[in-house]
Amino acid sequence: MKIGILGGGQLAGLLAQAITQTEDTLIVLDPSEQCPAALMGASQIIGSPSSEQDIRIFAKQVDVLTVELENINTEALIKLEAEGVSIIPSAKTLATIKDKLLQKHSLFEAGIPACEYFSNKQKSVNSLEDLGWPLVQKSRTGGYDGRGVLILRDVSSRLDLLPEPSYFEAFVPDAIELAVMVARNKEGEEATWEPTRLEFDKNQNVLKTLYCPPSLPKTIMRQAKQISIGAVRALNGIGLFGVELFLTKDNRLLINEVAPRAHNSGHHSIESSETSQFLQQYNILRSKPLTPTRSKCSAVMFNLLGEPGFVGRTVIEGIDEIDKFKNVFVHLYEKFHCSPHRKMGHITVTGETLSIAKQLAEEIRSLISVRGENQI
Repeated sequence: MKIGILGGGQLAGLLAQAITQTEDTLIVLDPSEQCPAALMGASQIIGSPSSEQDIRIFAKQVDVLTVELENINTEALIKLEAEGVSIIPSAKTLATIKDKLLQKHSLFEAGIPACEYFSNKQKSVNSLEDLGWPLVQKSRTGGYDGRGVLILRDVSSRLDLLPEPSYFEAFVPDAIELAVMVARNKEGEEATWEPTRLEFDKNQNVLKTLYCPPSLPKTIMRQAKQISIGAVRALNGIGLFGVELFLTKDNRLLINEVAPRAHNSGHHSIESSETSQFLQQYNILRSKPLTPTRSKCSAVMFNLLGEPGFVGRTVIEGIDEIDKFKNVFVHLYEKFHCSPHRKMGHITVTGETLSIAKQLAEEIRSLISVRGENQI
């Protein structure tokens, strides 16, 4: 079977590595020659996920179509789906999730607990002031890894700094950030992995480290899974979804965002779960039954981000020193060019307990760096 994916970054590359264990093939549509996915085991067709013509040509060469990013031409996918092309998640679900305001509105309409929001078109409160200060401004489309998100501290803040159409959300102070990966197939099977606790770089708003399982009460963990499944159902989601949540100071869980694809918060599952998020994504695309997602061990995952102050050809230092360690798994994304804070890879460290994995992860983190060859 030929599985097609729009976008050829590391998410497609990690899926390709899972599919190379099967008799099937992953083909990516990406405009960059030697994109990461192509260097990680996928076949590639040069083209743009924004071009209807390129998507149409691509769709004729695959049996099923999926995505590795939200910023795609969903209008073209809606037309193709109406013509009988198999798309997972559905084009309508992708279009709803792509527009974060529509996504938020859909969750509220379904009664899913989420952050209050305001725009001139759709809102859960009567005015911007009802959200309180500080508040969060988000681009409706295109934002990721901290892009398209601003924290507005007080009433003197400018509201016109984001170039794209945007909306506003309530800021959740001192929240614990969690994520739950959800798999759901056409036959109605549903599965989740254990929730992960996320730590972000506060300046760049990019995921720095995740911990699984988090040190939280079992009731909270159970509720996080239930709410995440409810969010995916509310979006009529079939496929693999990354659900980000806030745990407030008074132990309420609120949905932050939903991604219709594999997610950074699920990378540890490659080594720490019976079925990784990527193999489960393959199961869904291939119309196979879901397989068990039970955790085999505790895990800490941290992203390898480009060092500040450097840009240019990728230079990796310290990788040889890591080879002597057990239970340490390095994933490099084959990106030739490195810039500050760019995701260049990730490392997962496993252990019998989370404390053991944490201790080893901190040692490993101090040994490796990724940067561009030229100092800025």
